[in-house]
Amino acid sequence: MYRFNKNSCLVNISSSILRHYGIKPIHESYNPLDAILDTKKHAKLVVFLFDAFGAKTLKKYKKEAKFIYKNRFKKIDAVFPPTTVASTTAFLSSLYPSETAYLGWWTRTNDTVCTTFSSTIVHSFETHSPRIDEILPYKNIIQIINDKYGKELATLIFSFKLETNDPESFMKEVDKELETHDFVYAYFTQPDSLMHEEGTNSEKVGKMISSINDSLESFCKRHQDVLIISIADHDMVDSIPCDHQEELLKLIDGYLAVEPRAASFIVKEENRKQFIQLYKNYYKNDFNIFTKDEVIEQELFGPKVNRHPLFDKIIGDYLLVAKSNKSFSINDDFIMKGLHGGGTKEEAKIYLCIYNEEHI
Repeated sequence: MYRFNKNSCLVNISSSILRHYGIKPIHESYNPLDAILDTKKHAKLVVFLFDAFGAKTLKKYKKEAKFIYKNRFKKIDAVFPPTTVASTTAFLSSLYPSETAYLGWWTRTNDTVCTTFSSTIVHSFETHSPRIDEILPYKNIIQIINDKYGKELATLIFSFKLETNDPESFMKEVDKELETHDFVYAYFTQPDSLMHEEGTNSEKVGKMISSINDSLESFCKRHQDVLIISIADHDMVDSIPCDHQEELLKLIDGYLAVEPRAASFIVKEENRKQFIQLYKNYYKNDFNIFTKDEVIEQELFGPKVNRHPLFDKIIGDYLLVAKSNKSFSINDDFIMKGLHGGGTKEEAKIYLCIYNEEHI
């Protein structure tokens, strides 16, 4: 299983941003980025996060993304698991998943599993009460920066909240926010959504990446006095569902949680020997298995010291982490072709790209 580098991951990048605005971060900043930011103290700053646009995908589509590929600065890591909930929260909080307890798409709370961001209870249209963001509150770097300066110096944009979720419209919204803010964090849902549906090798994915690239290049030309950074939250692999999942689910209490490729299980004491045997029979070639104690001691999700008080409960009894292209499923109505969140290096590696440095 690939272990992310705690000296060059998304937490270090957001720690550098806090440092840039005169705020002492909890974790170490990223020295190569600090060196650039230190010479651009008076420039406005934009950070784009393109979901699933990791290092492997950028290399694969480098013809469609010539501008982005040309501006690669350093290859860094996401966090574990390399997935949207964990990684975007790690960046926005400047904390590791172990510290926020934002571990993956599904969170287990009060013997219920629900989607973390929407708080929708699994296999239901009901919303969990209280919501996950109420159970697991944190202060993001936008709030931290604004609190320090006593004004709205920083802001954020999520493309899924806009009327049209296309690259050009998204960039125009960032244009507007730059008029009144010094720092903008801008999250875009693609190419993640398309790769879930189409897989990683798709003409539609290529066209979307080309559109992202062209829109970003135009944006950078419009704002040559702004330091611009782009990152991803993870990469993606083409995946196939596991066999024999029904046998495993009979042994657990409730549903699996966290991620299809980093699946957490609560297993009744009387079923644990059978659970381990099923793992050995069917899953050992495709997944690594960790007990709760091993997850904590090996610090898979980040530091065990100062971990969130609910982390131990949310993580469950066992964690199965994919080392092949196999994935578990919690929703048989929609089998995703592209997935992430597992333990392979290709899912974890992303690029830190920097634009306009030479103009400022």
